[in-house]
Amino acid sequence: MTNLQQSIEQQVGAFVRNISELVRRAAIDALEHAIVIPAVGVAAVEDQQKRRRTCTGKGRQRPARKAAVPREPAELAALTERLYEAIASHSGETMEVLAPVVGSPAKQLRVSIEHLLTRERVKKAGERRSTRYFPMDADGR
Repeated sequence: MTNLQQSIEQQVGAFVRNISELVRRAAIDALEHAIVIPAVGVAAVEDQQKRRRTCTGKGRQRPARKAAVPREPAELAALTERLYEAIASHSGETMEVLAPVVGSPAKQLRVSIEHLLTRERVKKAGERRSTRYFPMDADGR
């Protein structure tokens, strides 16, 4: 092997070792940064997340949500029965039509409709806002 070839091989080897060391250091730095977040950084991230949750885009704060109050089982059962009666009398209608008949907002009827669907008292056709509800017959049709 000539001196030129040996010199080239030595320089290429040194270059590869340098690059490998740089990549190793960069990987270690990235892992340390991802795993160990200083306490100040955690607080800053939490503040940023809080602002993101409460800001409506123009610096205005959203009003705080009130916690949902669980309904009594008897109240829920009565609401479910009213919903079933509305579906039976207005077969094939959407929840937007059924909610005023029941006398309750559509959001409050979600649990009741799920009860009726799981107990196979009603069936549905369609998706999302175009979902229509039908009462099930005694033979399941």
